[in-house]
Amino acid sequence: MRVEDPRDSTKRYFRSNKRVFVLNGAWYYSTREGEKGPFPTAKKAEQELERFKAEMSDLQKFQKNRETEKQDRNIQAEMALERTRAIRQRRNGALPQPKLREVLI
Repeated sequence: MRVEDPRDSTKRYFRSNKRVFVLNGAWYYSTREGEKGPFPTAKKAEQELERFKAEMSDLQKFQKNRETEKQDRNIQAEMALERTRAIRQRRNGALPQPKLREVLI
């Protein structure tokens, strides 16, 4: 628990190597989101836990890709806006026109 985080100051979190546990003869697994189950066997609970972790990992990768794509689109839009501003300023005479070089043949 972080001391500076006042939101859920009454909650206590713990780390454990064992996420799969048995309760009243049924098998469950524990995550940050809560306990999932019941499952008929420990093996089935472990399989579901691995599936859950894979889904969370895929979701995180997907969200990062979306954020990166959004940042790329924003950068491209800003660059296009700057080009448009420069063109308008040249047309209005605010910026000097680029000089053309004479080519001798």
